Amino acid sequence: NPKKSAFSAWKARLREGVPPEAMLDGVRRYARYLAATGKTGTEFVQRATTFFGPDRNFENPWLLPVSGTNNQRCVNHISEPDNEIPPGFRG
Repeated sequence: NPKKSAFSAWKARLREGVPPEAMLDGVRRYARYLAATGKTGTEFVQRATTFFGPDRNFENPWLLPVSGTNNQRCVNHISEPDNEIPPGFRG
C-alpha cells in the first residue's frame, strides 16, 4: 500500500528529528515547481514514499524555471522569409 509506505517514510524522518514543518515546506515548494513546469498530475510526480524517503527529496530547493530570458524568442512570432541564396548554393 503506497500510503502505508509513505507514512512509514514520514515517521522515519520524524524519528531522525526532521520537523514536520520542514517536510511540509518541501511539499509546498514541490507543488509550486510541478505547477510551474506543467507536470502536476503526470507520471513525473514523485511518490510520497520517494519524496519522504532516505534521500530526503523534500529538502531540495525545487527552484522554479526562469522564463522570459533574452535568448528565447516568442513562439507566436513568425520570422520574415529569407529570400537570399547563399553564395555557396548559387548555380
